[in-house]
Amino acid sequence: MITIYLIFRSDVVQTLAVHLAADYFSKALKTEIRISGFGLSFKNGLLIEGISVRDLQHEILFSANTLGVRPGQISLKNHHVNINQVFIEKGNIQLITHRGDSVLN
Repeated sequence: MITIYLIFRSDVVQTLAVHLAADYFSKALKTEIRISGFGLSFKNGLLIEGISVRDLQHEILFSANTLGVRPGQISLKNHHVNINQVFIEKGNIQLITHRGDSVLN
């Protein structure tokens, strides 16, 4: 566990991981997702810095200076991760129904 923590402390690894994650989720959700950085903390878990998610009309759906996710129990065998805590620092969530659409973004 400490080895993984130390590997992810590297700026090169963090930059690569941020770009890979943002690209993956952008393609999977067919929208723009930007992440400026991330970190790992024993106290707070995964900390995603400078995140923004746009809807299909290119409006900001979600943004935050920091999005923290602290995992709970992890089962690699069953591919399950329970989340103990999620926190948002300076976040913005914008739910809109665009003209000509009948559902929220």
